[in-house]
Amino acid sequence: MMPPAEYANLASAEETFWWFRGMRQITFAAAAPHLNGRANWKVLEAGCGTGYFAKCLEQERGWRLFPVDVSPEGLRYARALGLQRALQADIARLPFPHASFDAALCLDVLVYARPGEEAALLAELHRVLLPGGLLILRAAALNALRSRHSQFVGERQRFTRR
Repeated sequence: MMPPAEYANLASAEETFWWFRGMRQITFAAAAPHLNGRANWKVLEAGCGTGYFAKCLEQERGWRLFPVDVSPEGLRYARALGLQRALQADIARLPFPHASFDAALCLDVLVYARPGEEAALLAELHRVLLPGGLLILRAAALNALRSRHSQFVGERQRFTRR
């Protein structure tokens, strides 16, 4: 989990900082072929942080977002954005019935998992998806790009394809 003070930094940067803007654009572009024409979806954002991405999706897509995060600090920001369904929960034990969501987002969250936990977390996301549901997953790669900031925020690993 990130240090609580880091959520203030995120909240002040997510709308305008180039990295966050670029990640939103890349994520939307990669997911667009699967999303076009889809409205009124019920969508889980697992590890929502400050909730800014969820807010963008609600505004731009008209989806019903269910943001969850383990951090009470992140959820305070999410609720301040008007995300009243924001819920404190661990992705390993989501408090939703089987087949609850049309889609699930897990953006830059698996880097905080302990190595070896990833399959169980993905299985939990799969459990709450409707049959044929969409998982949008984004995970950091390239250890060469890992920085002191990555370590400061608690990143445990990066992912590469072998």
